[in-house]
Amino acid sequence: MELFKNFQKNYSELQSSIKLWEITTEIEIYKSGKLGWTNLQNTQLDGNPIIFYFNSNENRGIRVIQVPETENTKNNFVLWVDNFGDTETLNGKELVFSIVPTESNIEKYKKIVSLWINDKNIGEEELKKI
Repeated sequence: MELFKNFQKNYSELQSSIKLWEITTEIEIYKSGKLGWTNLQNTQLDGNPIIFYFNSNENRGIRVIQVPETENTKNNFVLWVDNFGDTETLNGKELVFSIVPTESNIEKYKKIVSLWINDKNIGEEELKKI
């Protein structure tokens, strides 16, 4: 079941969705014991991104794009590793998720984010197998 299905139209649902992603991500960061992760609070109303975290010590990021459930995105869970920024700004590798927020997708997200935070050598193909 999709959570916060009206996030693009209802400010309260958007705020609740942002909090869900922030808390979920911050718990995984806390459990890892890794320092340097910062919430850049770059939320866009369309959900792209809903959250973006950056670790300046490792030049790595986590970006979540929340998408509404449609016929084409039913239970959508897509991830990829990308480069972001340029030499004059924040830059590095980021783990990007395009997700319909469901309970099962959030559980999968937690496992993958934990691996990304704890193993800076893990690759996209390994993450996609989760």
